[in-house]
Amino acid sequence: MKVGQRVAVGCFVNSCGTCASCKEGHENYCETGFTMTYGSPSPDGKTQTFGGYSNQIVVDEHFVLNLPANLDPAGAAPLLCAGITTYSPLRHVGVTKGSRVAVMGLGGLGHMAVKLAASFGAEVTMLSRSPGKKADAHKLGAHDFVLTKDNNALGAAGQPLRRHRRHHLGEARYQRAARLPEARRNAHSRRCISANLGSEPILR
Repeated sequence: MKVGQRVAVGCFVNSCGTCASCKEGHENYCETGFTMTYGSPSPDGKTQTFGGYSNQIVVDEHFVLNLPANLDPAGAAPLLCAGITTYSPLRHVGVTKGSRVAVMGLGGLGHMAVKLAASFGAEVTMLSRSPGKKADAHKLGAHDFVLTKDNNALGAAGQPLRRHRRHHLGEARYQRAARLPEARRNAHSRRCISANLGSEPILR
């Protein structure tokens, strides 16, 4: 990095860097406590981070990313938050060509999840309670759209997605949680999302 270079910052500006989670590249499970880009006390305990509302920001170099000159900053910004939030788990569980992925909701995270999963070659199903989201879902790369208010549609979509969850997503999630320190493992379990299709969840 050099003075005047364009750089980008995601959700974190610091972590201890020495605990087992940090050394494994899972700074979001830092056992000492990470510092977020916004709404977090700085390690000195005297200042607060304000993210995009700041005139200046102090970031550990480990969390600074190079922003290529040919990449539009406005287009890159969503990749640093919603993008990495969805990219990381998709890569972690090995989503690739032929995988089946269900995305709940077409909001800030959902639209990125659909685009990324489709770019990996996965067969993507969008789950939404808003029929008006169908056209956008397909435009972003979704192959199927399931209206969650329609019980018949849920029943028809549920079986293949539940079978895939048992084989793929569930195994990876439990293996990852088992390696976490106890305090973080409990927090990880509480944060997992539950989405019901038919009589049992496809994700817990």
